[in-house]
Amino acid sequence: MYSTANQVLPQNTYKAGKLSEGAFGVHDNVQKFGSFIGHPPPQQAQTQSRHFVTGEKFWVTGIATQSDGVVFTLFSDPYNDVRYQCTLKFVYPKGSTPSTDDVLKTVAEVFKVQPDDSAKSDDKGNAQPAAGQAPAADAAPAADAAPAAEAPPPAPPATVDKGQTPDQVVAILGQPEKIINLGTKQIYVYKDLKVTFVNGKVTDAQ
Repeated sequence: MYSTANQVLPQNTYKAGKLSEGAFGVHDNVQKFGSFIGHPPPQQAQTQSRHFVTGEKFWVTGIATQSDGVVFTLFSDPYNDVRYQCTLKFVYPKGSTPSTDDVLKTVAEVFKVQPDDSAKSDDKGNAQPAAGQAPAADAAPAADAAPAAEAPPPAPPATVDKGQTPDQVVAILGQPEKIINLGTKQIYVYKDLKVTFVNGKVTDAQ
């Protein structure tokens, strides 16, 4: 995930049982490799990033279905006063549209939902998990799992910037109500917003 100070929401993917970093992660790795072999990259603004591990928690602030997969928007609690965000796309097998149950099974390979605290027993902590039932966690059991937050933080405002592609805009705003296609110019119409693309890049939003 990348700091919320980053103006573009990075997208990672989960496909065929493998998590992959998107273009942001590849770019970072190239920069680090260049520094490792003694060729530091050109000076540029540094964006804070963080790899989340098993047991760490974050919020799902949006879910969007696309023709080739499902995109989750993720948002973290503060780590050293920095919140992180990204999207994670669960890519469908090529040429197929899986059933809802199959999609849920695939998502469960990565995410584990934290049970609602209000659903716990009122037995003042005397209730024990049923046999074979794992304690609440996020992605998978972990000894040092972060404590559950009391309430989800407000989702960051959706931001569309010039130069973004249609896929980036859809990941942020969801599918438009309609698309006006004028050749090299396209207009995505949302309830309270119109986003104009020229040659596949955002040029205006009203």
